[in-house]
Amino acid sequence: AGPLRDPGKNLLATRAIPETVRIPPIAGPSSFNLSVIPILLLAGFWALIILRTRSGYRMSMTGTAPEFAAFSGIRTGRITVLGMTLSGALHGLTGFLAVTGTWYTCHQGITSGMGWSALAVALIAGKHPLAIVPAAIIYAWIQVSGDNALLSTRVDFDSTAILQAVLFLVISARTIPSIVQFRRKRP
Repeated sequence: AGPLRDPGKNLLATRAIPETVRIPPIAGPSSFNLSVIPILLLAGFWALIILRTRSGYRMSMTGTAPEFAAFSGIRTGRITVLGMTLSGALHGLTGFLAVTGTWYTCHQGITSGMGWSALAVALIAGKHPLAIVPAAIIYAWIQVSGDNALLSTRVDFDSTAILQAVLFLVISARTIPSIVQFRRKRP
């Protein structure tokens, strides 16, 4: 047992955080809590940066067309490192909000699946930063609805995965023609 493990429990996890530092729930008994406020503020702030500033334009250009961005004089290496740094900071914030607002402990595998969920949300949102919040709500709704259907009916375990796969197939079908068209135009 390590120094962070709770000796009173069999789960590989830290001790539960004190009540005084927990983010209170909005609607109990669900895990929906006040962390939604900083998330919405951060999403709006990020959309403002991406859509209205030079730095946001540089990030978008570097992500969309790195060669064009480099030829335009944008330091793509610096922008890439900045993007990765911001991504790491947001991932840390996500972990903090998950521990203080949902699980109240840090356990092994706490981020299991979060990265894939984030990729799925980004796929649903497309290229627009303001679409991230509605896409996350849609994705969470699909996840929770599937879990509830699994618990309360005789729905097969894989039905949620099939629904997600169909959704992502439809979304991918929307983006694949534009990729193929872009490749045909390239010399």
